[in-house]
Amino acid sequence: MITIHIDSKKDTAFLSAVYVGLKDNNVYINPTRVEVESILKENPTERVLLMGHGSQAGLFSSDWRGYIIDKQNVHLLRGREVIGIWCWAKNFAESTGLKGFFTSMFISNIGEYKGFFPYSSFNNEQDIFDEITFFSKEINTLITNDTPMDAWVEHLNEVGHKEKDYVKFNYDALAYYDGREVPSDEDKADTSFYYFLKDVDSEALMSFTIAEILEYAYTEGYKAGRAEK
Repeated sequence: MITIHIDSKKDTAFLSAVYVGLKDNNVYINPTRVEVESILKENPTERVLLMGHGSQAGLFSSDWRGYIIDKQNVHLLRGREVIGIWCWAKNFAESTGLKGFFTSMFISNIGEYKGFFPYSSFNNEQDIFDEITFFSKEINTLITNDTPMDAWVEHLNEVGHKEKDYVKFNYDALAYYDGREVPSDEDKADTSFYYFLKDVDSEALMSFTIAEILEYAYTEGYKAGRAEK
């Protein structure tokens, strides 16, 4: 397996539990886009684990000034199993026909939590980090046990602490795709940034950093949403 971990913020560090101790796994932390493309070309059939921050348009680079994976190089991921753990990875996979397991919007810090649950009094970021670690360890176990990837979503929803609102939010949107269907922009519109803005409290949105706002804004889904207005 090839692991590409874009560890650019405090919350992404906890994702390392996904791959710690895995056998036959080559780990690359914060590689450049050129390096990622070279790695994928040299290993055209290996399962790939991609983790970090991102959007519906792909996986961000470590400096957040671009993408290391997007529609321009996604062909390097086709024909293999992909594990995509970043915000909106599910939507990127849908739009590009990838096969594998993917997260959707995945709350991983208190700023993101407040964006989706603006009226909650919850303010325990460490609890969110602990849940990232729990999730990551479960993925590690699924990989270690060679559990079929199409069974991951059901397993995670069975063991997850879904009594917590943000955990339920994260786990309910997990997905496995067989890589055969690519939906139209119209089908993807309900997950666009346009709809995100309609649902998120304006004061909570102001608490987001510019980078976090860009995480949602620079996406194909955002363009689709804008087109509907």
